[in-house]
Amino acid sequence: MPRPFAAGPQLLLLATLLRVTGADPAPRFESEIQAFVEADRKSPQQPGGILFVGSSIFREWTHVATAMAPLPVLNRAFGGSKTQDQLDRFDQVVTPHGPRVVVYYCGSNDLKSGDEPQVIFGRFKAFSERLHNQLPDCHLIAVSSTRSPDRVSIWDRVDQYNGLVRAHCATTARHAFVDLNPMLVDADGRPRLDLYRDDRLHFHPAAYETFAKVLRPVVERVWSKAQSQAPPSERETLSEAILGIERRVTHGFATNNGVRIHYATMGTGPLVVMVHGFPDCWLSWRHQMPALARTHEVVAIDQRGYNLSDQPAGAESYDMARLVEDVEAVIRSRGRDRAVVVGHDWGGAVAWNFAMTRPAMTERLVVVNLPHPRWLRRELARNPQQQRNSAYARSFQQPGSHRALTPEGLAGWVKDPEVRARYVEVFRRSSTEAMMACYQRNYPKEPYTEDTSVPTPVDCPVLVFHGLADPYLLAAGLDRTWELVSQPLTLVTIPGVSHWSHHEAAELVTRSMVDWLKP
Repeated sequence: MPRPFAAGPQLLLLATLLRVTGADPAPRFESEIQAFVEADRKSPQQPGGILFVGSSIFREWTHVATAMAPLPVLNRAFGGSKTQDQLDRFDQVVTPHGPRVVVYYCGSNDLKSGDEPQVIFGRFKAFSERLHNQLPDCHLIAVSSTRSPDRVSIWDRVDQYNGLVRAHCATTARHAFVDLNPMLVDADGRPRLDLYRDDRLHFHPAAYETFAKVLRPVVERVWSKAQSQAPPSERETLSEAILGIERRVTHGFATNNGVRIHYATMGTGPLVVMVHGFPDCWLSWRHQMPALARTHEVVAIDQRGYNLSDQPAGAESYDMARLVEDVEAVIRSRGRDRAVVVGHDWGGAVAWNFAMTRPAMTERLVVVNLPHPRWLRRELARNPQQQRNSAYARSFQQPGSHRALTPEGLAGWVKDPEVRARYVEVFRRSSTEAMMACYQRNYPKEPYTEDTSVPTPVDCPVLVFHGLADPYLLAAGLDRTWELVSQPLTLVTIPGVSHWSHHEAAELVTRSMVDWLKP
């Protein structure tokens, strides 16, 4: 499930084209800009990610961050804007986020108002030059203006403007052009009206899933290139948390009904088993393992399908019951009958289910950024925002969804270039079909319904961490967690932190775990 707006090379999808002069910012769109400022104040975003900018076509893509997961995407488009507005608001929309990639969609409103393609292109070019001058390492992805059915009379001018932008991108370093128009027509070249709302201009939410299929491969490619070109001064050094821990752990395997589960272990004492999420591996816990190993035997697993663990065929091999059995097999392989179980994301779902189905084997439970499965189902059934933020999961549940995943894209959430390269190696060894099978077999499907069965309480002490800026799993899902835990519950919410709390707030999470596990 995905990632935060990370430091590293930047992606900006610019949806609006801009004006040439550097006049004082006009009062237009002041309320929208102030809303962005307030959102950034409440949930500060890390610089160096992928920024989507432009007009309403992007503004209404409210779930773009989840559609592009785990890439670090932020949407700052504002509806009705023209290319001049993108120039006027550059310092308020682009500059504060210092992106490595900008994705830009803009120009349609200029064309509708009668501006000539050459004039509009001049404003786009001014935006491009300003981006280069302020952020010389930033990449720009320009998205074509669309040939909407309500504007057939200006299609020739749309094509002329797109041609100018395409040519500029083809001859300008760190620029790319994406044409959406081929996906908007049928085999006979007629507009696909099923994609549009009644105004024949704006798109149905489902149309954005098609957008994602076209845009995502380009965004992944440009993001990877932008990260690899980051100046050394802006890169994190390869941490001892990676190389150091790889030198200190011992590797082993447990077997569950013929499926081998790889793990890395260090330390002695009571057993702690750590289960990663999507997309990740045992290295997910590199920040926490050394500290916990001072007082515990720490075992971090590769879930089946990932890295060095087996990749059994068939989606049914990834049912939640099998994933829970894998954790039991690891505990048994270490000669134990109980453990503290720690999980993040999908690993959190496994951890919750393990505690509910194997209470005698669960000493304590720690969950990072995964509401109790019962309350996640509640939010999916009741909360429209959680439904929108789960669009990525619905996409993953589609047949053949694994074919859209690449090792480089899956590792896009990792900021350090060298660490990311290590993750790319991991994902090249992993099965993307297995990753998607977890969603296809275990994530709730539409139509979403609540779980009305008699709940099974978790009968052990529980520690829950949740980054309040998580774009995939909303904090509302934490409500009433205490009703499902019969022992003390400790809930730690972390403002400004996204989906990977144990990375983004590693010191806080590690210290809290160590203190909480003290006798």
